[in-house]
Amino acid sequence: MLDNIGAAFMRAAARHPDRVAIQDLDQVLTFQQLANAVTIFALHFQANSVTRGSLVGVQSKDPLVILASSLATSILGCGWVYADSKLNGAFAPRPDHVFSSEKLEAGAPATHHLIDKTWAEPPPGFESLRAPVFPGPTSPDATCLVFSSSGTT
Repeated sequence: MLDNIGAAFMRAAARHPDRVAIQDLDQVLTFQQLANAVTIFALHFQANSVTRGSLVGVQSKDPLVILASSLATSILGCGWVYADSKLNGAFAPRPDHVFSSEKLEAGAPATHHLIDKTWAEPPPGFESLRAPVFPGPTSPDATCLVFSSSGTT
């Protein structure tokens, strides 16, 4: 049986906290820094009523938001979908919650949330950086990750 990717990442981060996890022209993040971001995202998701089996949609152009949110939903036993207007149609899953690092439209449903600068810290009422424990998959057929593609990737 395959391991949960979020839980596997957190174990790797604990073993090699100072190794480089992400590097681009502007920044370098260690495994520990990325694990902290994943934990903070998981805690914010929980604070916004995301539970095991939820399907979470994320809309962002920030690679750290994409990676941290996808690993966080995995740890929580949730599915993750890129919330893009191009990803629609009969086959597209409909997320239970949508999180965006871009401005929310006026009148957005209560299940739509803004990822803003407050997401740099754990939400109020949550312990410091204690990662949630993976509860196990809801079923072997549960949606894990859905992306759209240009067809060239």
